[in-house]
Amino acid sequence: MGFFDRFKPGGSGTPLPPVNIRRDVACGDGRGSFFHAQLKDGKWQKVYEMLQKIDDWVLLDEYIDLCADWKGRPEWLDEIAAVHPDQSLTWVLRGMHSVIWAWEARGGGVASTVGRDSFEVFFERLRQAEGEFHRAITLDPNTPIPWSYMVTVARGLQYSIEDRINFFHQAVGRSPLHLQAYAAALVSVAAKWGGSNELMFDLARQATSNPPPQSALPSLIPLAHVERWLYHRMQDEMDLAKEYFRQPEVIREITAAHARYDGYSGAITGVRLANLFAFCFWKIGNRKLTRHELEKTGGIVVNSPWHFQGNALEQYRGAWKWAFE
Repeated sequence: MGFFDRFKPGGSGTPLPPVNIRRDVACGDGRGSFFHAQLKDGKWQKVYEMLQKIDDWVLLDEYIDLCADWKGRPEWLDEIAAVHPDQSLTWVLRGMHSVIWAWEARGGGVASTVGRDSFEVFFERLRQAEGEFHRAITLDPNTPIPWSYMVTVARGLQYSIEDRINFFHQAVGRSPLHLQAYAAALVSVAAKWGGSNELMFDLARQATSNPPPQSALPSLIPLAHVERWLYHRMQDEMDLAKEYFRQPEVIREITAAHARYDGYSGAITGVRLANLFAFCFWKIGNRKLTRHELEKTGGIVVNSPWHFQGNALEQYRGAWKWAFE
């Protein structure tokens, strides 16, 4: 290594750049931070008013996901329903929380690790979410968001693959670039949920074959590969999992997807996807692109996909240290 190379990013003489590695529920988004702080104190009125003014379906979906993510059942959800029973947004918020609440009861393990009582609560809360989403759709037939979440409800309630795909088509028929619907469908048709890895990759590749410039849709490719890697681990195929991201065809496909995605500037989703790509390039062993994506996260860690192989913060710190050493 030449003298000047030591002072290039990643060179052996470069100190780790200062960074505050942390969790942030709003992923650094100011409006999202405001929403979360207000709802934490039960002050929903201004949040609801601001949500009603957002006319971008994908952005609104991001904020609804953030606003609905609480343990237990917040009292303000009932307050909103009492004041705004005829607004679709009311029932989307309630439905999304019911989905999160259902998974809180189930836990994130495989089915064999979930007790019978937990499954009963899980199914009950998902059925509640289904009713709330149907009410939202009745009040606003043009909204794609409840249809997007219905894909996840259908997966949890073990509806057919055809039903899950139908809900997906209902969502993207109303919002053709609705990333959340694509991501939900991709996971819902994967082998671990009764579909197949072939179907999962078909969906990802068709969706990303001709995306518009700076679209988030190419992120479906690394998401599919993470799901495939996870399936090896679920099947206790640890040798295959260990080598999965080092396969030339996997490397080529993720790198090509990154070239089409790079430049996407979404707020909350942008940080989440930077975490996804950083994880994949870390597993691949591409230090330059791992650094590139980690820098885009600003030190903000999201659980997925880091937590699939341990504590998310520890995994992220390990990737950061490796990328900048």
